[in-house]
Parts: sequence; C-alpha cells; structure tokens
Amino acid sequence: MIYDFLNINLPYGIQKVGKDEWVIFNRKYLPLGSNNMAHNTEEWVGLSYNGLTDEFLNKIAVTILKDENGIAVKAFFYNEDSHPQQSNQHYNDYFDKLKLLGKLKLKS
Repeated sequence: MIYDFLNINLPYGIQKVGKDEWVIFNRKYLPLGSNNMAHNTEEWVGLSYNGLTDEFLNKIAVTILKDENGIAVKAFFYNEDSHPQQSNQHYNDYFDKLKLLGKLKLKS
C-alpha cells in the first residue's frame, strides 16, 4: 500500500538523541525506513547538522516539543490537519520542508 510506503520511508519528524545529534523518524516513530524495530531511542544513531537551530525547526515543523529547559527535543513536519496526502498544497508544503532539511550539511 502506498500509505504504508509513505509511513515507513518518508520523514514524519526529527528527534534529538544526543547532545547535538538528531534522528529523522517515520510515522511509526522509528528511524527512517524502519518498520519493525524496538522503540529504544538509546540505540538510535544520530547525526549532527550545521544549521539545525530552533529558528530552522520553526520553519519546518508544525509542532516542536521541548524539554524542561526549553530545548527542542522533537519536531513534527506535519499533523493530521496538514498530512501530505490530504491535498496538493499540503504535499507541496511537506516537500518544501524536506528540501530545506536536505540542504543541511553534516558537522565534521
């Protein structure tokens, strides 16, 4: 099913898993491309990106979750009201966000 393909292989959000490391996760809250894996985030391998700031997250996320210190720890690229399959506009908005995300460079 196309819906399963989208839920497993396309980004739903991004989650902080280390001091400065992030993992992109799918609609099943698993690392991108995963369908049947433990939800133990301590086993996830994150990457550090230049430019992944709160300001950047505000551009690409519909919802940002923060920890008790006000630091962003998880961001969602869409929700039920802005799901990419609901309309061409939502689809275009979603892929515009992915284009911005794709421009980030890994920290060396």
